[in-house]
Amino acid sequence: MPDFQIPITYFVSASAVAPALGLEPLKISTILILTDEQPLNPLDNGYMISRTASSIVNQFGTNSETAQQAQIIFSQSPNLLANDGYVVVAPYLNNGSTIIPATGGYLTTDDIVSNVSNFESVEQGVLNVTIDGENKQLTGLDFTGITTLVGIANYLQVKLPETTVTVVDNTIKIASDAKGANSGVMLAPYPDVPVLKPEVPATQGNLTVQNVINNIVNLKAVTDGVIPVKVDGLDTEITNINFSTLEDDVTLQEVIMLIQNALTAANIDNLTVTLDTEGTGIVFTSSTYGAASSVIYNADYSGAGTNLGETNYLDLAQALATTGTNSVPAVFATDIYGAAFLNGSQATVVQGTNQEIITAPNETLAQAITRLAGKIYFEGILTTRALSDDEALATSNLVQSMQNRVFPLPASSVSALSQNGLFSKTFSNFYTKNLLYTYGATAEEAALNSRLFAAAYLSRAFSVNYSGSDTTLTMNLKDLIGLSADTNISETILEQCKTLGVDCYPSIEGLAKVVSNRQGVMYFDQVLNQIWFVNGVQRAVFNVLATTRTKIPQTEGGLEKQRTAIRNVCKQAVVNGYLAPGTWNSPDTFGDYEDFLRNIREFGYYEYHQPVSEQAQPEREQRKAPLWQIAGKEAGAVHSSNILIYIEP
Repeated sequence: MPDFQIPITYFVSASAVAPALGLEPLKISTILILTDEQPLNPLDNGYMISRTASSIVNQFGTNSETAQQAQIIFSQSPNLLANDGYVVVAPYLNNGSTIIPATGGYLTTDDIVSNVSNFESVEQGVLNVTIDGENKQLTGLDFTGITTLVGIANYLQVKLPETTVTVVDNTIKIASDAKGANSGVMLAPYPDVPVLKPEVPATQGNLTVQNVINNIVNLKAVTDGVIPVKVDGLDTEITNINFSTLEDDVTLQEVIMLIQNALTAANIDNLTVTLDTEGTGIVFTSSTYGAASSVIYNADYSGAGTNLGETNYLDLAQALATTGTNSVPAVFATDIYGAAFLNGSQATVVQGTNQEIITAPNETLAQAITRLAGKIYFEGILTTRALSDDEALATSNLVQSMQNRVFPLPASSVSALSQNGLFSKTFSNFYTKNLLYTYGATAEEAALNSRLFAAAYLSRAFSVNYSGSDTTLTMNLKDLIGLSADTNISETILEQCKTLGVDCYPSIEGLAKVVSNRQGVMYFDQVLNQIWFVNGVQRAVFNVLATTRTKIPQTEGGLEKQRTAIRNVCKQAVVNGYLAPGTWNSPDTFGDYEDFLRNIREFGYYEYHQPVSEQAQPEREQRKAPLWQIAGKEAGAVHSSNILIYIEP
């Protein structure tokens, strides 16, 4: 027979439900030290967390300012450890250097693809080019047979081996192979284009007569001689030539003189007569130049006078007639710089550059805070850097906008108290605490001491454990361990500090004490207490929402859990001394007026929300709780007293 067992879950079913997790209290008393000093070993995530000075000293070295700030933080009694605080140390990001390599210069022509065909006719090209400052004049460039832009570039590459010649989008790019500021390529018109063939000038037509001396005897008998010629095709007769005066030892020059006299007498200006270059003949020359210029014997002459062109006189039929010639222009080489070729005047020239090392500025304090705020929470901010006024102001403005961090801003010179000084610029930024500490043998030592003052001050201020009773404090008249009194603080300077809300560490009859002043509208302890209180309320309400296993109904009963959470934070604020019962003096109230005043008077706080029944429907649909409003009366603090003493003898 089967042996059945009935499970207990048939009657009773039970299961364990794990509690939902909420947020831990915010780590209020945490200090971030941003440093330009480098740790001995790389830090995980770019920062380290420490609850002791020794671990920071081991990482950054005993003599580092980072270590000095850590030591003075943990030396205070009490210090941030009283509220379970810790120190976060993070180096600034060093953006380092960027090396920009040297570049080579180059030249790029305009679009010259339409000029390619022009190169084909260039047998004797020239080019004036300067490469890396050295001028070169290329001659004898022969582009015949080259029909492409690539072919032209390849040909130039051979002629310019110290460059790289390429075709880029219908342009030719000539790039120097050298690098640096002296690297470059430039084109210019060729200064003196070589003459391949010189100019041939036009010549005159002429008629040269030889062996005249042999006929002197015949010439001496002539008194009415005529020389009939055609000059440039026109009939021209030199008449009335009288040779009767010639002697037996006559010279050709004398014959020419008599002919010239006849030319002059006849007003013939298109013809000249001269001795030939060898001195043995007479030359009749046209006064014009060119192919139409000529002098020939007119054998058809039949006019009066003795025709000296006949055989027994000048024998002009046998004379040498030379026709003139036209001029021939000089033939020059082709400068391929021109618009029809490389079009050099439109080329783009880019000079080379030297290697450049650009050192980027290191991360600013504001940039570092922004970067690290996304990684880890910290409340107080210190730095080992001597801040410029601009960097300090930028940081102060950033921290003011964050509203949950504080920035002790130290200065070591009273110039920060001047009308336009640093503390005047940050006066209204109450999340910045302006601090003055000027003591030190040198300006550098005083600046370091001022930063150590900020570290000690912040650690002492962060010693409040808000979970305790009567633990909130004021920084006024507190001791700071490890710092000497700033004996440079006079009563005049103290009054200036009071006006600008600057805290300092003077000697009060030989006793070193912090003097705390209200900056803007708040003392520093008020700023810290508000950060704790606001974050405490936020987290308390969040944890109600996050740890409720089902839901919080939008009813008065449902909101009671939130009310309890808010009230617990308010009660603790009274217990730790931040809030206290008192009289509400502001005209601003909310909720029931009498309830408001009574709660402030009896408990020191009042919380209120709009009744659920009055909530707007759109807000209900978005599942928002009605607006909570909280009023609290700060307990304040006593910083000074006036005492009247009456004595009767």
